[in-house]
Amino acid sequence: MKKIIIITVGLLFTIYGTHAKELLLGDPVNMDLYQPLEEISKQLASYTNQQITLKGQITKVCKKKGCWADIKSGDEQIRIKVTDDVIVIPIYTVGREAYATGTLKSKVMSKEETINYLQHMADDAGETFAPANVKQGMTLYQLQAEAIRIF
Repeated sequence: MKKIIIITVGLLFTIYGTHAKELLLGDPVNMDLYQPLEEISKQLASYTNQQITLKGQITKVCKKKGCWADIKSGDEQIRIKVTDDVIVIPIYTVGREAYATGTLKSKVMSKEETINYLQHMADDAGETFAPANVKQGMTLYQLQAEAIRIF
């Protein structure tokens, strides 16, 4: 019985130790480009197509491929998108802080495109989605990241 407990405790330390370490994904994060998410959110359109670095707590990660994560700072939230199969954001990073460097992108979507996008995102996150709740199109802003530092 003691051996099982020791092995279990050892396994927990191994798992926790692996997840607790800083994680660098992609290129190095450029801290010279840091902008607070709260400030960027006030004028997203003026930062479109610019390289920036944002910081926030990871609140959600794509459960299928790790190809996106939502980060939140204060009351503001933005999606970090990475190139599929080039960078994979691990699901276990939810709750951790991260810096991400990339280009802020925007896309104006029709109502139909919005429904398709939100359905796809709900599927990726393993959530339900009610298309009837969408009344109009939206403008999607997300950071196309090449570098993420999770700590």
